Amino acid sequence: MRRLIAQQFQVSRQNDFALLDHIGGECAGAVTFLKPGHQLPHPAMGGEVEWLNDDELISILDELPRRPMLAGKDGLRLSLAGAQDKLPVVVNGDRIGLPRNGTPSSHILKPAIRAVEDSVSNEGFCMALADAMQLKPARSRIYSIRDHHFLLVERYDRTHDSSGNLHRLHQEDFCQALSVVPEMKYQNEGGPDLAQCFDLVRCVTGTPCARI
Repeated sequence: MRRLIAQQFQVSRQNDFALLDHIGGECAGAVTFLKPGHQLPHPAMGGEVEWLNDDELISILDELPRRPMLAGKDGLRLSLAGAQDKLPVVVNGDRIGLPRNGTPSSHILKPAIRAVEDSVSNEGFCMALADAMQLKPARSRIYSIRDHHFLLVERYDRTHDSSGNLHRLHQEDFCQALSVVPEMKYQNEGGPDLAQCFDLVRCVTGTPCARI
């Protein structure tokens, strides 16, 4: 995915800031990279959303494998972590749209994984099972448009104020919080284990202590 995005913009896939310059308008958590002189829209204004009809959604689902995050399409600047095709979107009732000009997305659209049979149904079932077990997963629902199936997952790094306005919520994973580089994110490659993760949580949520 990173390679395809870098090819789209003719930059090195190792050049993080060049990539963020092109797709850093909507990142994980509350991080947004803006062009000089630009400002985020006020939450009360609702932001700018390009609402999609069924034909447009199907076209996007077909295009995602070739153009991850719709990189470079009509000025969109969207990004998400992970190797699976996905797209930040705004959902309002049954309407699905693309966030523009700094508008926060509310959901993540996850299309079917071609190499995995029934991936949408499987992930939807697992999310429902986790909810039944009171594990409090992100809320999700399966959508079908003609022969296309996808999962809509409500973002957990978003919150609503008393007026119903959507806000970004800062978040970090344990590798970020522990300054572990992506190449070492897995425990068997030198990444953090559960003990380190729990020590960090105890450190930052209780009495101040020395950083790990």
